[in-house]
Amino acid sequence: MSAVEFDLHGLIGTSGEFRDGKTEEAFSASIWQSARAMALLCILADTAASLSFLPLDFLMLAGPRLAFFVEVRLLIALAAAAAVLAVLRTTQYARIVAITHVHQVAFFTLNALIFNHPSLTRHGGLLLPLIAIALNLCLPGRFRWVALTSAYAPTVSLLFWAVLRPDPESPLDLTIIVLVVLVGYVVGAVSRTQFNRLRREEYLRIARERQTNLDLREAKDAAEAAASVKADFLAVMSHEIRTPMNGILGMAQLALDDPLPLTQRRRVSTIRSSAEGLLKILDDILDISKLERQAEIYERAPFDIRQSLREIVNLMTPRAHEKGLTLELVPSPAVPRWVLGDQSRVRQILFNLIGNALKFTSRGGVRVEVTTSALNDEARVVFCVSDTGIGITPEQQANLFQSFEQGDASIRRRFGGTGLGLAICKRLVEGMKGEIEVESMPGQGSRFRFSLPLPADDGSAAREVIDAPTPPVRPLNLLLVEDLHINAEVARGILERAGHRIALVRTGEQAVELVRSARFDAVLMDVQMPDVDGLEATRRIRALPLPLSGVPIVALTANVMSEDVDACRSAGMDGHLAKPIDVSALHRAVEAALQIRQWPAAGPGAVLTVGGDVLVVGDARKATHGRLRDLGFRVFPAGSFEAAGAMLAAREFAAIVAVAPPAGFLRALRARASDGGRRVFIIVAAIPGEGAGLLEEGADLVLAAPLSPDEVVWKVEAFLAPQPPDDLFTLEEVFGRDRIDEFQELFAGSLLELDRALARDDLTPKELASIAHRIKGSAANLRMPQLAASADDALIAARTVVAGLRDRDQAVDALRRQIGLVLNGPGAGRGAPASTAVGGAFEEANVDSARG
Repeated sequence: MSAVEFDLHGLIGTSGEFRDGKTEEAFSASIWQSARAMALLCILADTAASLSFLPLDFLMLAGPRLAFFVEVRLLIALAAAAAVLAVLRTTQYARIVAITHVHQVAFFTLNALIFNHPSLTRHGGLLLPLIAIALNLCLPGRFRWVALTSAYAPTVSLLFWAVLRPDPESPLDLTIIVLVVLVGYVVGAVSRTQFNRLRREEYLRIARERQTNLDLREAKDAAEAAASVKADFLAVMSHEIRTPMNGILGMAQLALDDPLPLTQRRRVSTIRSSAEGLLKILDDILDISKLERQAEIYERAPFDIRQSLREIVNLMTPRAHEKGLTLELVPSPAVPRWVLGDQSRVRQILFNLIGNALKFTSRGGVRVEVTTSALNDEARVVFCVSDTGIGITPEQQANLFQSFEQGDASIRRRFGGTGLGLAICKRLVEGMKGEIEVESMPGQGSRFRFSLPLPADDGSAAREVIDAPTPPVRPLNLLLVEDLHINAEVARGILERAGHRIALVRTGEQAVELVRSARFDAVLMDVQMPDVDGLEATRRIRALPLPLSGVPIVALTANVMSEDVDACRSAGMDGHLAKPIDVSALHRAVEAALQIRQWPAAGPGAVLTVGGDVLVVGDARKATHGRLRDLGFRVFPAGSFEAAGAMLAAREFAAIVAVAPPAGFLRALRARASDGGRRVFIIVAAIPGEGAGLLEEGADLVLAAPLSPDEVVWKVEAFLAPQPPDDLFTLEEVFGRDRIDEFQELFAGSLLELDRALARDDLTPKELASIAHRIKGSAANLRMPQLAASADDALIAARTVVAGLRDRDQAVDALRRQIGLVLNGPGAGRGAPASTAVGGAFEEANVDSARG
């Protein structure tokens, strides 16, 4: 801003309505458009008024006086044109005000020279108060400068018209004219003051509303950010809790399926029930989070309400009998059998209410009554759960349906619980357009009553589904993608016990490569994996050419938030299954995915077990033979396909590796194996482009020719039958001392490299998660529980959205300290290599394990 502009701004460039400089500047900037309109009005109106006398000039004047009047009016017109152009070219309030006032002074100075007009002799004085009023009302700018301009205009006009003319007005007439002008001037000033006051108040009101809207928007953004952080936190915690819970429940179930002594069965059953209790708490937290975000969608389908009530009471009766209580169901005959509604949510509400009633009742019993009612001609089913328990005081009832609220602290200590059950019930009931209330007195029990709009239905559609025969579970050839060992073993054990054939890989990249090479009925895909996660792996599979891209994919993950389900669907998955694994739900999800993709199930492939005999026929490199032997197979090479046929007829082989087999060889091999009632695992090496045809002919695995030993190893290893659990033996019982020393040396070198990576200042959460994941797996395999636990803490800190930089730094420091203890443990120092230190740490871990 130049010095001239600054002076103008300071003198007349503001409205003068506010003392605060920032407010005044903001107000002036907000009214520049109205100021421009008023400026143009003033300039054009007074110019038009002056030029309108031009015809009278020609009628009433002559000679030099006429020429003078016309020249002055021409100057007035030019000044007006220049002022209008200048005003239209600017948007700054200060310039608009300055241009307007300069024009008004110039106009009235010029116009005063020709104000002594013959037509104004009798009535010219009437124009002066009008000028004073109009200028006070219309001129933009500060009041003081408007007042001066409004005073100057009639004064200079009166001076030239009534005083300086050849025959001036009499003193009496001048006095009257001056008084009338003063009255008009005061009227204009008062009117402008009131107008400015209204405009100022309107501006302040709008400013307050704008600030309120900004505050509300900021509060809304902050609330949404907090809700997003909470949702992310719940998603991460859900995954981190469900992952070990999956292992606990799965292994407990597998153990209970085996014959066990009574004492051990009781202990394993306790483990399972405790884990299910923890899972129930997790589900409550996730339920309340979904309901708070109004993410729940309620079903409206026919269901047998009487059957549902019987099932609920039957399931809760053992809990009642354990406490010596009665549980009674009393349905009214008026309750229809089939109703329209959300069966799962109705069951959830009743389970919560009956569970609470049993928990807070020590003698007597619980009674479940079901009746009908009508509200505004709408049929409703009324459920009432009454008990003879401890009761609730009126003060406690006021907050009973709020999250994390219980009667008092003693109730939480005596009975436990999260305090979420009733809050979930209330939200579910209200979400289904129902009402819930409680009646209770201390020591006299409680009575929870809720009603839901459940209109009657004939149930024909539901009966057709129920009466339809349930198809038997088909044994399938499945690809399981899981990076955590314990989860992989649990899922594999459950699926193989159901008769499915499982191929297991640890990364998303391996899953994509194996889908290219083998024929699967479906893929069970973990989502959260390092490097290529399940979502990216799914997108890559969907990008493969047909028919490979059409394989059904079901998410098998601990990520169970609605956003996670949507992300899986968006990536191309056909189903979502939450951990811990529910076998029946898994079978339904796989069958649904097969129907969605219209994918023909081929059934399970051959079971490939370590230690079997492998027949190799064709031009396979000897290095491949060696790698197969490393996996525990005995390799028998055949010189030709005719010789291979003879060998297959003479004895059994676990697998056959065929390089570029002739047409019909695989079909004949499959037919011969089927006649003998056995399956042989067939690996084929083929030229690019022939893989799909060979899979259709009967190959279990197709590799590119020439065979790569590394590719053979990991792809064959994916199909190996599971080994016995490694927690039943020590490493020394499996590997020799030399082999263990080799493991330790490799791990020591890896730890040194990873420790240097952890020391970097620019370490990202993704890189930390990858490093911690590698350390955790290796440390667990080498029986280093402390190091594995520290790596797991770092992994959680890296993956947790709400973890701050300080939390990650603390996790990294703890992990590096543990690495230091491992590398500098017994055996370190005195020039001992790092592998010796790792060996010492390994020995300590084994000693601690033995002590435990």
